[in-house]
Parts: sequence; structure tokens; C-alpha cells
Amino acid sequence: MDLCALSHDAGLAVVPIALLYGGGFTWSLRVKRVTFVDTLWGLSFSLMALLLFPTSAGARHLLLLAAVVAWGLRLSVHLYLRNKDKGEDDRYLAMRRASSLPFAAFALRRVFAPQAIVAYVVASPIVVGMTTTDPPGPLFWVGAAVWTLGFLFESIGDAQLSRFRRDPANKGRVLDTGLWAWSRHPNYFGDAAVWTGLWLMCAGQWQGWLTVVSPIVMTYYLYARTGKKFVEDAMARTRGPEYLDYLRRTSGFFPLPRRSPKP
Repeated sequence: MDLCALSHDAGLAVVPIALLYGGGFTWSLRVKRVTFVDTLWGLSFSLMALLLFPTSAGARHLLLLAAVVAWGLRLSVHLYLRNKDKGEDDRYLAMRRASSLPFAAFALRRVFAPQAIVAYVVASPIVVGMTTTDPPGPLFWVGAAVWTLGFLFESIGDAQLSRFRRDPANKGRVLDTGLWAWSRHPNYFGDAAVWTGLWLMCAGQWQGWLTVVSPIVMTYYLYARTGKKFVEDAMARTRGPEYLDYLRRTSGFFPLPRRSPKP
């Protein structure tokens, strides 16, 4: 691997993140909302992969580009459609209530700047993968299989939840069928698997192994920060016994067979 090329691409990767999140922060000052930052998340990785795509691309680069863009665009479109007719998301409302900062400082210091930094760290396997010139090896194909599993879990889980929410008869109820019978958060599990797979696809050399921080950070946020923990804390306050029973019987993150209810 050419370390000069790696350093160049690491610097170049800052460009789409700075443009998207800088522009997003500026727009937030106009609309006084920050929820649309969720749409920028997947889009930033897609643009980065396109920007770093080498002129002398091989099979590795083509497959990596397809994986990143497919994941990023699907997620961005899904989040845009979910949020477009709503106000500020409950997560950000809770963050604003807990903060004494003026809106501009809150948006920059608690939302756009942290997400831009996390996005750059999480994207590190893409930087390495687009610089690597070796043909795909066995580890690459293992990663592609893990990515496929994660992408299916995330996209199917999101589709099942969207369909469930569109039915007025389900208002206040808990989705406990399909993938949601195996995991309380199949979409978050899928996201973690996607980034574990992308890391494995780029871990054929020692530089790629160093980027293991990417799936670790992604899984940490999905499991313990803005994903699973936040959703379950919020639902535990608003749902009744049906949700508590769902918590007892269904795996919290990794897909597992449903537990029998305790007497």
C-alpha cells in the first residue's frame, strides 16, 4: 500500500464531511431544527466513497463502492421519507431540553460537529479500502457476506416497521413480528453488521486492521448511546405492559429465538 496515497485520501475524505455538515449547520440556523442531520449521515459516506474511488479501479474498489453507496443512499432516503413531514425528532428535543446552550451553539457543539467527527472515524475503512491495490482475498468475501446479512436485516427491519406504523390500528402497539420477533432492534443490528462487514472487506493489510475502531464506534453508538438505549428508554416511559412483556421475551440486539414468557 502506498502510504502517501493513503495520507492523501485521508485528507481528501474530510471534504464531503466538511461540506455536508458545514452546510447542514448553516441550514439549521435558518430552520431552527437539526433532525435533517440524520439524512446527511448515509449521504456523507456515499459521497466520500465516490470521491475516493480510484481512476485505476479494480474489483475490490467497485464492490466496495457499490456496498457503501447502496447502504448510504438507502438509509438517507429512508430517513428523509420518515422525517420529512414531522417536526424535530424526540431525540433532539430531549437533547435541547437538557442543554442550556443557545440554539446555534447547541447545533454546532452537540449535533453537527460530533456527528462529523464520528463519521470521519467510522469511514476510515473506506479510506484504506480505496487505497489498497491487492485483489480481493478470503477476508474480503467474508466481509461481503457479513455486509449482505447486515444490509438485509437493516432494510427489511426498517420496511417492516414503516409498514406497521402506517396502519392506524397499530397506534400505541408494539411490533413483535417478522425480524422484530428475533431482535428488538434488527435495523440497528443490521447497521452494526454492515460496518463490521465493510471493515473486514478492507482489513486485508495491517492498515486495514487498524481501522477496527470503525465498527466498534458504530456498534457502541447503536447499542449504548443514540440507538437502542435511547429508543428503549423513551418507549418504556410511554408504552404499557405489552412493551415490558416484549422486552422480557425478545433479544435486545443480536437476533435470537424468542424466550418463553415467565409464569
